[in-house]
Amino acid sequence: MDIEKLLEERGDTHGYFLVTAMAYDPKDPLAYSRDMIRAKLARIYSGKPSETDHWTDIIGYATIALKIMERVNRKGV
Repeated sequence: MDIEKLLEERGDTHGYFLVTAMAYDPKDPLAYSRDMIRAKLARIYSGKPSETDHWTDIIGYATIALKIMERVNRKGV
């Protein structure tokens, strides 16, 4: 699985993460990722845990969070 390609494809079909995340507190850039990971885990626990899309989405949101934190840490924020 190429997570970068997946993020690009999902951005085209679902909208880009940062546009949606703007509604969240800018002092907490990881809030949206955390909420979405929790939502995906809820689907796993209450729905079909073998649905690979749930797990792929978690990887995607975690990757986005990592990129945000790398950028924040480079800036020293």
